[in-house]
Amino acid sequence: MRNSIRLFIPLVLIAQFTSCVAPLIIRQSRKSDTTAVGENNLGSLSMGDCKEKVIGLLGPPLKEEEYELKHGETVEFLLYPSVDEAGKVDKKNLVPLAFRDNRLYSHSVSYYKGIKEHNIKL
Repeated sequence: MRNSIRLFIPLVLIAQFTSCVAPLIIRQSRKSDTTAVGENNLGSLSMGDCKEKVIGLLGPPLKEEEYELKHGETVEFLLYPSVDEAGKVDKKNLVPLAFRDNRLYSHSVSYYKGIKEHNIKL
């Protein structure tokens, strides 16, 4: 039992490390254009994805914002253009991707508005 635990922990650490490094290689071959975020590519993201992986998949954001929460933690938002019902890019309605500790935490507009309203912008 102990040997399997000793083997399991390094495998988890290796998987965690490679999940953030591999997208950097993908990003080098992509155009640097920002991708509009819609249901098609939002589904390719998972809560807990590292920021580098998200940028590797979507390209650079249109805008970045960072807020300090009341208890001292910071939340960083990468803001991407959205896609409207007709499939056109909408740069006025941005999709906020929230990161805590460099990990995707939320993509909720209401979460973004709450953080923006009640915390300090850095």
